[in-house]
Amino acid sequence: MSVCPVRVLEVVSKMDTAGTETWLANMVKRVDRKDVAADFLVYEPQSGAYDAELIERGCRIYKIANPRRAPGFGARLCEILRRAPRYDVIHSHVDHYGGFIALWGRLAGIQTRIVHSHNTGYADKEDSLGRSLYLAGMRCSIHLNATECLAASDDAAAWMYGSRWREDARCRVLPCGVDLSSFGKCEDAARVRDELRISQGALVVGHVGRFHLQKNHSFFVKVADCVARTIPNAVFVLVGGGPLQSAIQNEVRQRGLEAHFRFLGVRRDIARLLGAMDIFMFPSLFEGLGLVLIEAQAAGLPCVISDRVPQEADVVPGLVKRLPLTIPPEGWSSVIEQIRPRFPHEREAALKVVERSKFNITTSADKLMELYTSAANRRNFS
Repeated sequence: MSVCPVRVLEVVSKMDTAGTETWLANMVKRVDRKDVAADFLVYEPQSGAYDAELIERGCRIYKIANPRRAPGFGARLCEILRRAPRYDVIHSHVDHYGGFIALWGRLAGIQTRIVHSHNTGYADKEDSLGRSLYLAGMRCSIHLNATECLAASDDAAAWMYGSRWREDARCRVLPCGVDLSSFGKCEDAARVRDELRISQGALVVGHVGRFHLQKNHSFFVKVADCVARTIPNAVFVLVGGGPLQSAIQNEVRQRGLEAHFRFLGVRRDIARLLGAMDIFMFPSLFEGLGLVLIEAQAAGLPCVISDRVPQEADVVPGLVKRLPLTIPPEGWSSVIEQIRPRFPHEREAALKVVERSKFNITTSADKLMELYTSAANRRNFS
């Protein structure tokens, strides 16, 4: 390890509690800043859930105006990259816009320029000539300027780098990992249910994710409506925030389901909440991987998910049931009604399987640190 730390600039939209951002925040906790010093570039003006914690650990957080709404993004980025501290690595987590990030990193003289694909689609589904030209330009810039092309799954790699991504030596799948330290604790599910005003005998079906079109909350509500007709004491727990939360709450009210739903907002105690659930439902329209699905399996929850989620996310044998979104809500409801909640010893066994998997934060962090420290070696011998 070099005497000087490897300096890394992570580029994200905002350091909130989404899967990728939580993974990065957990990695910062695990790594001594004397070895790897990570800072963050964000382009959302509001403070993120992890900002204060990261700053306390010595991380810098640079805020730039969103490139979609303000000119001069490239010039401002280049100014940050050229001043002290000089970065050894720039690591983009902002989908195809990573093409611009890699280009400006190259212009600033950064030797290691990583583009990381965490998704398999865009929620706005815009299909226009402008979007097509933008994507083509970004893919070309990634090809010309990125030194490493990472992805959360095979599907995420194909989406960002093309179907022949395996032929490019720079491309590899590097799964994000989950901090499992909270999952081994004996949380009192009964106490959590009391806090949420849920009866002990209720069937609790949960979901964790940002209220965004990608997560398909509207379909979740339709399935919940069907389940509630058959199981009157069913309760549905939604964890997260986002632009569509009010619309989903209105849909719940219109269906007369207020008594069946709990909207918990953005939470940090995900392991604790999962421990109070019986079933996890994840009907996403698309996912790069879906780290929260790994967490749900670590909690031993039977998972009913859409077939749009990458196969790599099935970690615990027999715990995940995939359903096409073409099946109506009644079909999903029928599957949920037949699922048997897991016994405590089965949940413990599930956690052990996830601990041994590539999605353990320890394994994931080690692989990424190897990549970062190789940048230091290039710096020392250049």
